[in-house]
Amino acid sequence: MKSSKHQIMYENLSSEVRKILADYHDNIEKLYDCEICNKDSMNFRLYYIHLVSKQHTRNLLLNEGKLNKNKFYCEPCNIRCASKSAYEVHCNREKHKIKCNVE
Repeated sequence: MKSSKHQIMYENLSSEVRKILADYHDNIEKLYDCEICNKDSMNFRLYYIHLVSKQHTRNLLLNEGKLNKNKFYCEPCNIRCASKSAYEVHCNREKHKIKCNVE
């Protein structure tokens, strides 16, 4: 809610200036927008931190087709592993062998 001082100032503005201010406030909320991650920010520093984050980098690689999120996926166990070695460790576990009927 606007303070009374701001309200009086706003009421004294012409309709053109009010429209410009309204358009500015509508657009400022979308000032920094990451369409890849569906995130937005009004603060450049927070936006930059997002751009260099692991989450953004991963989404960027997925979007460009350079990362296959199903590369180390075990369908019977419904588990996704981050690396080949983690996938091999998973496959050697007893729970996995039981689900896959491997002895």
